[in-house]
Amino acid sequence: MSFQIGLAIIGIMFIIAAMFSMGRARKRGNAGNLSAREQLERTKQRQGMRNDMESLIVDIEQMAKRTGAQLDAKTVHLEKVIREADERIAQLQALQQTAPPLPPAPVPARPLTDLAAEVASLQSAVDAAPAPAPAPAPAPLAPPMPGPDAYTDPLTVSVYELADQGQGPRDIAQQLDEQIGKVELILALRQV
Repeated sequence: MSFQIGLAIIGIMFIIAAMFSMGRARKRGNAGNLSAREQLERTKQRQGMRNDMESLIVDIEQMAKRTGAQLDAKTVHLEKVIREADERIAQLQALQQTAPPLPPAPVPARPLTDLAAEVASLQSAVDAAPAPAPAPAPAPLAPPMPGPDAYTDPLTVSVYELADQGQGPRDIAQQLDEQIGKVELILALRQV
């Protein structure tokens, strides 16, 4: 922006110099032909133009000073903001190094209808797969709880079946995409 102002000042100076040189050339050519009144009139015009140009140059210089002051103020403010940002970054890095790692985000609970549909699709996939060679069935952990709700929940049925196949709570939780604590609770309730 200051480059543009400087360029404008140089342009104005060239215009003034051109006007003065043209005025001198006219003065030399017309000096003998003009009357005193005409020469006085032209001198006044030149003086008025000179005053206008000088006031224009003063205005441009004042505008350049104001613009420079505004830029300086904005630069100081920007440097202050950058310094504050650097301090905050250093604080965050120090806290990050001293803070313990964050626990993993909790797995959002899924609606039972989605789980039932997923278990049904898994069950149909298991049923459709060729049966592996029969292995000796391990003894069940405990007999299933009698009651009307014992086999109505698809998740409970799946957990019991996988437990009867000899899989542990961690493996069952991974296969059913459930939390280990939930699987352990279902198995614990079965043993009651």
